[in-house]
Amino acid sequence: MPNTATPVAPLSLTGSLPSKSLVIADATTSAKGVVELATSGETAAGVVVQGNDARLSDARTPTTHVHAAADITSGTMATARLGSGTANSTTFLRGDQTYAVPAGGVTERWARARRLTNVTIPVTSETVVVFDTEDADTDVFYDTTNGRATVPAGLGGSYRVGLGIRFATLSSGVRLIALRLNGTTWLSGATSSGIASVNMPLNCWVELTLAAGDYVQGIAYSTVAVDVIAELATFLVIRKLS
Repeated sequence: MPNTATPVAPLSLTGSLPSKSLVIADATTSAKGVVELATSGETAAGVVVQGNDARLSDARTPTTHVHAAADITSGTMATARLGSGTANSTTFLRGDQTYAVPAGGVTERWARARRLTNVTIPVTSETVVVFDTEDADTDVFYDTTNGRATVPAGLGGSYRVGLGIRFATLSSGVRLIALRLNGTTWLSGATSSGIASVNMPLNCWVELTLAAGDYVQGIAYSTVAVDVIAELATFLVIRKLS
């Protein structure tokens, strides 16, 4: 049968009701009851924040604060954040939060560059020999595009620099090699005259004090056109002594 209901007229009361008092207690955190709505930003106890409270839509930037070391329970802290100085595989962190080289230890700082292919030296021209590959370079000393071995920032000091060049065999002419500082100052050199069937390498070395930004280049010179031979004997080395 259909599910129908007969409408009932609203209840109508007439006359006087007995006088009664209805008391409902204030709400607590554990019991239902009467609550009071808070005004925007109000912080009094026992009031309820309304949906239009300004604090609910205020994207405030967190204020500066600190955390105890014990609060860091995951992730890896960058070593550079742990102390001053250079954090790398050759240093350790001291008790005063400074990175330092171990006592008695020496951090090698050097570079060695050489030629992979032969290169022709023009006649009577002071030619910068650009060594196009490196066997080692601890601190980006050498630039294979311009032939400069440059002292990096913070690494000024005492250096030993060496140049070796093997020329192709010639029976005439004079060959010369030299180290030049900052494009103008000659440091050290070696020379030989052409001897048939002999192409022994020339080399020269110098020890000097260099400042950050100073650079050294290897120079080759010949009175006849000749090739610089690509081999281990053709090189430029720079090494920091102290």
